Amino acid sequence: MSASRTVICLLRNDLRLHDNEVFHWAQRNADHIIPLYCFDPRHYQGTYHFNFPKTGPFRLRFLLDSVKDLRATLKKRGSTLLVRQGKPEDVVSDLIQQLGSVTAVAFHEEVASEEKSVEKKLKDICCQNKVKVQTFWGSTLYHRDDLPFSHIRGLPDIYTQFRKVVEGQGRVRPVLSTPEQVKSFPLGLEEGTMPTFEGLGQTEPVEDCRSAFPCRGGETEALARLKHYFWDTDIQDVDEFVSSSKEIWRDLALHHLHTNKSSVVNGCRQNETPNG
Repeated sequence: MSASRTVICLLRNDLRLHDNEVFHWAQRNADHIIPLYCFDPRHYQGTYHFNFPKTGPFRLRFLLDSVKDLRATLKKRGSTLLVRQGKPEDVVSDLIQQLGSVTAVAFHEEVASEEKSVEKKLKDICCQNKVKVQTFWGSTLYHRDDLPFSHIRGLPDIYTQFRKVVEGQGRVRPVLSTPEQVKSFPLGLEEGTMPTFEGLGQTEPVEDCRSAFPCRGGETEALARLKHYFWDTDIQDVDEFVSSSKEIWRDLALHHLHTNKSSVVNGCRQNETPNG
């Protein structure tokens, strides 16, 4: 009988089960799946220059909402979310050594220098332990491999030109199916406790009744918001739809600029700005 295959799904800025290629791949290539989120201590320190806080109370609340919501979603499907406080490369290394059955580590690629540094360390650890690394791209509406440009030198310098070419020739990939049941943890793993504001060196944010965006984090909230806007509101015709779509994207952009918080469209997509 062949040994069981365990895949670690390392989640970072993609705290959702819906349309998540990491889970989609793991379901087809593992006997056991470990969805993992690490509260990386480096995210709760100051920036290298000027010591600005990388994570503020509102960003942390949004993140905790998202992590709790994903754990609840996974529990409904026969799994759970493994939560650890520590550097992802250290936590993954410990799990590989502890279990002895990890065959792959899967995660979405990022683009910023700190995230790329973590990815390199993960790949080095997996290489040392003969564990496969499977990465995916999920940070853009259009997948980078589907852009209608043969080479990066063909990218227009002006956004409007880029948009017109992509709208005319690009394609948005279909939504991936959400599994009814997620493959279970291997035996012997505890899901871990959820950290508190105090445990991460933060105080809870103060609510302001004047806020125009009292949004909460999590996949459930994000999907409900999209359903409400596109299906539950009374959009009469195409012209109204286009006009109102421009309004919502403008509002989301202003929200992003004014709050430095994650966009509800992805439900859990975290901003890279220093103070959230």
